[in-house]
Amino acid sequence: MYRLIIIFAVLISTVGVGVVATPAAAEDDNGDGDEAPWQDEDDEEDEDESVVHQFSDDARITDYEWEERTLHLTVEADSRTTFTLTDAGVWTEMDEGDDQEIPFDQVTLSSGEEKTIEFTVGDHGTRAVSVMADGGMWGTLDSRFGAFSGAPAWSTVWVGVGTALAVTGGIVLLVGVLTYKAMNTDHRQVF
Repeated sequence: MYRLIIIFAVLISTVGVGVVATPAAAEDDNGDGDEAPWQDEDDEEDEDESVVHQFSDDARITDYEWEERTLHLTVEADSRTTFTLTDAGVWTEMDEGDDQEIPFDQVTLSSGEEKTIEFTVGDHGTRAVSVMADGGMWGTLDSRFGAFSGAPAWSTVWVGVGTALAVTGGIVLLVGVLTYKAMNTDHRQVF
């Protein structure tokens, strides 16, 4: 029985280390671990890295950043274009049958112009903005929203799985050792 417990402990330790070590091998080429395993690498090469979202051939978002409740949005237009920014977080405060004015801002760019727009959302729980231009719409949610920050990378998920397996294995091992000791103790002895 003692040999069986030792073999079980070695097995659990090996599996836990293997699962925790897996994320290093699973990361993508640039090492940030955010690439999904089904994502085709050729698709990324075709995209222009300086464009966040392309509304049309003439209108695009080139950069954005959240700072507290303010979204700093950089847009470009090759022809006269109107960008409409809407505080999309207001929808989370509404119930069925409610009506409420939705805060928005319109900015018109001339041909060949680039501009950084600052748009501050209301003081409610959700920090979200939708942007419309040339018949298209794009949205962003503040990455610091909620209890967790952003979406987990694949490496983070694997580390969590490995940790859970290691802890579970440790508990099983402890229960096994205690059970073995209890079974081998002579309970007929009187102190």
